[in-house]
Amino acid sequence: MDKEKIAEMKEKEYFKVRTILEIVGKPKKHVEDTLKEYIKKIDSDKKYGILKKSVKRAKKIEGDLYSVFTEIEMYAKDFRAVLDFSIDYMPASIEIEEPKVININSAMASDLANDFLSRIHQVDMTAKALNQKNLILSKSIGILIQNAILILLNLGPKKKGDIAKYVGVSDEQLPTFLKKLKDEKKVKEVNGEYSLVA
Repeated sequence: MDKEKIAEMKEKEYFKVRTILEIVGKPKKHVEDTLKEYIKKIDSDKKYGILKKSVKRAKKIEGDLYSVFTEIEMYAKDFRAVLDFSIDYMPASIEIEEPKVININSAMASDLANDFLSRIHQVDMTAKALNQKNLILSKSIGILIQNAILILLNLGPKKKGDIAKYVGVSDEQLPTFLKKLKDEKKVKEVNGEYSLVA
């Protein structure tokens, strides 16, 4: 905490904010290190000044996922800085403690709203691009699994359980791939055994 920066912020009536940041992921050390980096980045930014912080220990929440969070009391340079913080760090919650009343003119409100919209559109474009990549990846994985089934059946007829075991898919997922291969007349089933169509 830079005492000079805090004193300057108090003097200039910056926004006093209380916020909670949470990081979820794995492994535990990565989650804890990421939160430390966030705090370090916030503290080094001229728009913010951390007054107090309380970092909780990382806890296992589900499977091998961990959650760690911190409560931070800080100053923010202005209302734009509060919005920037909200978008950049995506806190779990944020509360403006001071000032009690916020006065902004319509030009500033429009500017802030447009900046906010621009950032949301960037996030939306990123999400759409990731979704498209996931679709391509899913399709590619599906083709790889079908090819693995065909290669396995080239060695001879196999029961469904053996196919699942050797190809590495669950018993619940396998029927989808087998149906597609049967529909394409590449695979046939006789007495519970699957083989290649000659």
